[in-house]
Amino acid sequence: MGTTYDDASNGYKKVTICTVTENVDTVAIQDKVFRLNVGATEEAFRFKYAEVDNGTYKAGEENYEKINHSYNLVRGTYSPYLAIYSNAGELETGCLYNIYQDSPISETSEFQTRMNSSEPFYAISDRYNISDEDTEYVCWRGDCYVNQYTHRMSRNFNDPSLPNNDGIIDNSTWRDHYDVSNSEAWKDISRSDVNAVQIGSWITFRVRSSMNYALRSTDHSYVAEENLMGSARSFYPRSQLL
Repeated sequence: MGTTYDDASNGYKKVTICTVTENVDTVAIQDKVFRLNVGATEEAFRFKYAEVDNGTYKAGEENYEKINHSYNLVRGTYSPYLAIYSNAGELETGCLYNIYQDSPISETSEFQTRMNSSEPFYAISDRYNISDEDTEYVCWRGDCYVNQYTHRMSRNFNDPSLPNNDGIIDNSTWRDHYDVSNSEAWKDISRSDVNAVQIGSWITFRVRSSMNYALRSTDHSYVAEENLMGSARSFYPRSQLL
């Protein structure tokens, strides 16, 4: 359970927050379902429709039908994210929210005073030479760290046979073999070509946090993934976004 502060209504909203991680494909909060993977890396014809299940609407009719060249196909995997659900109604999309623990500190006048203050942030210590090991450092906790963070929101699947492949041999494999009325033709869709399509998005934003995001390194805890890809998990800008 968490709390978000809604500045427009000048109050707080109680929300339920659950992490959707790589080890959990689907998470449900009451009647809402949150997914991490859309489709399957092993089968090229697996995907989901966005909003309309079966393709598109017929002109002038309320019913919709499946079509071969639908505009609303979704496929790929999402990076870990927070699933947020509110009993007070849907949260507005495309906005930034402050998330606080469900504790009395969120209601204190001191916390609210600092939020509304326009005073500048100050350094937490004097400047020291980091190579001087004999120096006793005196530091204050400060308000927070200001970090710039880039999050990869979604990407295509890594092909299980060719995980590093980024070249497409048959550009028309999907158009030629995907037929809503003939599922037997789906087996001829080239999985490696579909998985090599460069799709996805990322976002860069500024974060104020009690953790210093600048002090991080590559992640070697995913041993199987590192052996498969030839490198440990990294982050931007240390490694380029592919």
